[in-house]
Amino acid sequence: MVPVSPEQQLTLLKPAQTLAEIAQTVRDEPLLAVAHPDRFLPELSRSLRALGRCRLAMGRTQEAVCSTKEALSILAPFLTRTPEAFRELATTLAKLYRESSEKAQQEPDVELLQGVSQALGNGHPAHKIE
Repeated sequence: MVPVSPEQQLTLLKPAQTLAEIAQTVRDEPLLAVAHPDRFLPELSRSLRALGRCRLAMGRTQEAVCSTKEALSILAPFLTRTPEAFRELATTLAKLYRESSEKAQQEPDVELLQGVSQALGNGHPAHKIE
């Protein structure tokens, strides 16, 4: 076994702790979204993005794919109505979803990514956003 310094242990623990905290938020936000969907669904999308990042950092690629796909799916109707308000979030989510899918050796949902790209008014599909 390779020795791990206390600093390295903290670094290794941080994603797991962050993951647990974000997972709790993701469990709570749908309840709020039922009462106030316009306010809390975009927040749920942001929380799912954070959850996807943590899962990807921990090597849990399949779970990262699920989190980021769900986040993009939730955000899609908002993006269609007000693309400028959600451009940055949608772009980072599309990139993270594509990266997660690639690392999980899974094809991303091309229709979802094309819908995001169209809502953003991009001339190229969201799955190719750099």
